[in-house]
Amino acid sequence: MFEACNLSSSQLMRHDFLHDVKTVLARSGALPGSLKLEFSESLVMENPEYAAQMLARIHDLGAGLCLSDFGTGYSALSYLQRFPFDTIKVDATFVRQIGTGQTAILRSIVRMASELNLAIVAEGCESEADAQALAGLGCEYALGPAFGEPMTMLQARQIVGAAPEAA
Repeated sequence: MFEACNLSSSQLMRHDFLHDVKTVLARSGALPGSLKLEFSESLVMENPEYAAQMLARIHDLGAGLCLSDFGTGYSALSYLQRFPFDTIKVDATFVRQIGTGQTAILRSIVRMASELNLAIVAEGCESEADAQALAGLGCEYALGPAFGEPMTMLQARQIVGAAPEAA
């Protein structure tokens, strides 16, 4: 199990961002890779050289890295080799195509991720049929209304039986 956090370019560009990541990892006692920091393709391309350096350092701290909105932005496949991502999050646009039977791109993304040893998360899973189709394609993780409404961290911890943090 892992927790994911979307980040903005202003957060990545902050001079103390690495310190913040290190502090969160130390305080939480998170296992390596169990905290995934999500960055969009467009964010990474704002300053690719800086992003490459920062992502490598974040990865070295033990945080997982997820390239979100995959397939909707620049979609340069070189990102997947140039940056130390361990997960890609496929945009809901491709998941919605399941109902039309047009799954060639989604199937290709899942296969590519598997061959690159990347975990894959599909956004926008709206039904049990979507979930089954995604599993059939080899998609490891999915999120969306099929699994319930969004919830707070406290609510999620109660579901999995973890003790809530002291306030």
